[in-house]
Amino acid sequence: TDLTASSDFTLLTPVLYYSRNGIREPMKMNYSLPLGNWVADMRVMDLQGNEIAHPIMNQTISNEGVLSWSGNHLRKERLVDGWLVVWIQLFNENGKVRTIKKVIGIRNVE
Repeated sequence: TDLTASSDFTLLTPVLYYSRNGIREPMKMNYSLPLGNWVADMRVMDLQGNEIAHPIMNQTISNEGVLSWSGNHLRKERLVDGWLVVWIQLFNENGKVRTIKKVIGIRNVE
């Protein structure tokens, strides 16, 4: 199965907005994969490669759906304005592996 031709990942929330009450809406990403049993690992990192969150850890996912991240930092720290990388690695029972990287923005608003 050619993953580059038959899978699609689309950010629904490319910027996360924080207010005094926390994040307004979590990061969401639609995806569509070819048939098969897929396992996903999703990490969120800053531009220096430091892990900010690990919302999906080797979880079996369906062929279509939505991946999300609450916007919470691993150490419960508030995120500063800037850019983060959402890194997703997928693999299936046939040994196919695919890595997807998407950039999201963080914006603090009052």
